[in-house]
Amino acid sequence: MINATVVGNLGQDAEWDGEKLRFSIASNKGRDADKTTTWVGCTMWGRRAEAIAPYLTCGTRVTVIGPMERRDSGDRTFLNLMVDQLEFSGGRRDDDAGSERWSPAPAAGSAGSAAPLPPGDGTAPPDPFA
Repeated sequence: MINATVVGNLGQDAEWDGEKLRFSIASNKGRDADKTTTWVGCTMWGRRAEAIAPYLTCGTRVTVIGPMERRDSGDRTFLNLMVDQLEFSGGRRDDDAGSERWSPAPAAGSAGSAAPLPPGDGTAPPDPFA
């Protein structure tokens, strides 16, 4: 798998099923008649995924980072990214003053800390695990 960074807007509200959070991101390239859209499915696990689920609504602009899988099925290609980091990139709401970065808690026994940036002006969800 490759590690990828994807920037785009959510195509619909994120879905939390009690175990994982799933959402899709539309990433656009080009303009007008030359515009192409690539859809990337995203999956995120854990308490942080549950905590931010209500904030991931249709049209929200995000940046996600993590390993990406590619699966070909006939004439279609499916991309799925396992989210390691998520950043609210702004651009949807008028009151979005900046961006907030959210990283899942490190796995037990892993080195390093994936601490998020502190919340800014309250437009992004507070980090309940900080």
